[in-house]
Amino acid sequence: LGEALEDRAWREALALAKLDISKAMGVAGADTSPVDFIDAEAMLAIDYGPTPWLVDGICTEQAVMVIGGEPKTAKTWAAIELAIAVATDTPAFGEFKVRNEAKRGAFLFLCEDGPRSVQRRLRSMITGRGPVLSGWGKRLKVKALGSMHIDDADALARYVATVRASGVVPALVVFDPLRDLHANNEDSSTEMVGVYKSLRALRTVLQCSVVFVHHSGKVTADSDKRRGGQRLRGSSA
Repeated sequence: LGEALEDRAWREALALAKLDISKAMGVAGADTSPVDFIDAEAMLAIDYGPTPWLVDGICTEQAVMVIGGEPKTAKTWAAIELAIAVATDTPAFGEFKVRNEAKRGAFLFLCEDGPRSVQRRLRSMITGRGPVLSGWGKRLKVKALGSMHIDDADALARYVATVRASGVVPALVVFDPLRDLHANNEDSSTEMVGVYKSLRALRTVLQCSVVFVHHSGKVTADSDKRRGGQRLRGSSA
């Protein structure tokens, strides 16, 4: 009976996640209500408060953010550092304050790194950090190796339901690298739109920041004068 109830609870959580994802992606049915325009005068009168940083100067609350660069430029290290900083409530890179008063957690989906490699990275990065919060390791969830099609609604719902069932409220979810999260042609903006809609839907449904790691393309005569962000591989989408 216990297993049956547990299975039922999971199926219900999965169904709710699918519904929430559909709403966030605007595919849960046609919206017949008026478009919610607001007067500029009214908008200018709203006090939105200061910029809601999760990590000062690096990542705002509920951002969708890319860590991009050439191979072997410490992109994965940087992604793990942000996750550890959030989970331990210590400055990222020893300098940038984390604002996580609610003691939320972080989720790392590392597609290319095996468990042994991830363990070594975590150990090396926590060593010398100074006093950290007791129980921080429970607030950092790690998936080593694996892949998923993040633009598939069922796969995305499974991810959301899993995060919700963990008991850890996410402040940050990390995916490394983007290439292992889809099977689309990265040079096609039409094919990549769904991937980025899914990343934004995750941000909306989980109400957290979403960080993904992506590679730069090879430098050519045409791309040599491009700025860093313009060199990211694939479509500008």
